[in-house]
Amino acid sequence: ANIIIPDSVVSIGYYAFWSCSSLQSLVIPEGVNKIGNYAFNGCKNLEVLDMTEAKSLKSIEYINKFINSVRTSLCIEISA
Repeated sequence: ANIIIPDSVVSIGYYAFWSCSSLQSLVIPEGVNKIGNYAFNGCKNLEVLDMTEAKSLKSIEYINKFINSVRTSLCIEISA
């Protein structure tokens, strides 16, 4: 499954996509400012997590658990 989260979403909660084995691609929109603990843990087929539009993102809880959940590529744009 490829998911595009609506622009109206501001937070991705704890365990939001926990063990969603069909999830392959996810686009995080501009308005998301927080990604909760274990949000993508167990998403064994997640290949792309596109955060290039997530300009409001201020918090990713338990970053080590977050990064370990993403298997193939992580698209992040960091602006100065």
